[in-house]
Amino acid sequence: MEVNPPTPSSRAAQVAVASAIVAGCALRLSGLEVHSLWFDEGHTTFLASLPQGELLQQLHGDRHPPLSFLAFHAWSALFGNSDVALRMLPALLSCISLGLFAWLSSKWLEPGAKTCAHGLYSFAPFHLAHATEVRMYAFVEVGALLALC
Repeated sequence: MEVNPPTPSSRAAQVAVASAIVAGCALRLSGLEVHSLWFDEGHTTFLASLPQGELLQQLHGDRHPPLSFLAFHAWSALFGNSDVALRMLPALLSCISLGLFAWLSSKWLEPGAKTCAHGLYSFAPFHLAHATEVRMYAFVEVGALLALC
């Protein structure tokens, strides 16, 4: 099997994607304290603060995936219930998603398309807004990308 050396355009695409990942992570990890928790995030925080037995009882009939609530429960036990501490977990998961997306796009797309797709994924206002919410969105994002990998 012959290995082709990287071309200048593929190197430029790799640098652009790496830069988008770094910038996307910086955007996701900055300003975690800017907005206070909204109602649904408050509900997640409330459930995460319950003792584990009571939490499991509350989740029994809930329509949301329980893994995120259990993860927030463990996370808040380790790092506290401040807005920044709670938002750090989904922000980190969203940063992992950027790396997973880069790996997937390198398998499926040509260098130019990969660069464009990753730029959109890293800087899309929708992703940035949901990347730090104390809800299950970042878990779904990581789960979907892992399934595709």
